[in-house]
Amino acid sequence: MTLKAPNNQGPTGSATIAQQGDDVVITLHAPSDQTTAAVFSGSCNGGKPQSTGPATALNRLTNGTSQTVVPHTKVNDLMSTPHAIVVQGGTVSPLCGDVSTITPH
Repeated sequence: MTLKAPNNQGPTGSATIAQQGDDVVITLHAPSDQTTAAVFSGSCNGGKPQSTGPATALNRLTNGTSQTVVPHTKVNDLMSTPHAIVVQGGTVSPLCGDVSTITPH
């Protein structure tokens, strides 16, 4: 899934979500100055995070990449209610992507 800047202006990133047994693996790629990420209940409205619930921190990005195992989670559960991934930090705007737009791997 594509992670977009507000109003689709600026750099983009990507997220891959895969089911591995009882866990979900989230792999992120973003501009190298983006450092932190989270998956949260809510959505992206024009690329702007709209949180409606708690966030789960994902591993920090190093050189523009991170991978996080979210234990005891199902991809279908993340897709069945609004969830989004936000990557932020550095000098560029936060990037946001709706989990509902992914094709599970």
